[in-house]
Amino acid sequence: MPGTVTLYIDESGDVGFKPNSSEVFVIGYLVAGKPLRLSNDLNKLRRRLSKRLGIEIPEFKFSKDREEVRSAVLGLIAESDVTCGFVAVKKGSAIPYLQQNPDRMYNYLAVNYPIKRVLRTFNPERIRYVIDKQVWSGKRRDGFDRYVKDKASWVSVMECNSCRPPAIHLVHEDSRNDPCLQAADYLAGSVYAAITRGKRNYFEKMEGRFRQDWRDMWGVQI
Repeated sequence: MPGTVTLYIDESGDVGFKPNSSEVFVIGYLVAGKPLRLSNDLNKLRRRLSKRLGIEIPEFKFSKDREEVRSAVLGLIAESDVTCGFVAVKKGSAIPYLQQNPDRMYNYLAVNYPIKRVLRTFNPERIRYVIDKQVWSGKRRDGFDRYVKDKASWVSVMECNSCRPPAIHLVHEDSRNDPCLQAADYLAGSVYAAITRGKRNYFEKMEGRFRQDWRDMWGVQI
């Protein structure tokens, strides 16, 4: 049983149901065996690419980066000590209640599946849950934080037969300050591109890092 597991979460698409909303929403997440090592490796790669390509790269962002950058980042992640997962949803396949309550759908997808997978795989004493900072009200953020802690306690006791739920430490971080969050963005982006545009080359580059039991899909295939 590890002491602390750090879980990094990011997304691609959106959970809205407006005319211009995405049809698919993806959560990408990872646990790094050595988070500091992964962060340092990504920072070194970013500086190297900036110098070689003669461009400023303030952070790695799948949706904005050029092909050469994407290939290099995915290659580094594929060779790193990481355990990766994703949740991919065709939003129209969600139950009406979740469609009518996008915030609740976001909570469920970003928390339920990653927390379950981490608890069942690692059974840690503590989970450090790091998510890209959102433009949320204080009430919305407080509700999300409570949901993470309540979900971890429920899953631990009801599904993992644990008498002691893990301690939860939540971090809402700007992805520019955390390369591991940038890696999670790349996971979500590679899955989103494969599902929505049929561009499987990104996903295939690091498919081996996605555990089979950490791949959850509603109404989509990859």
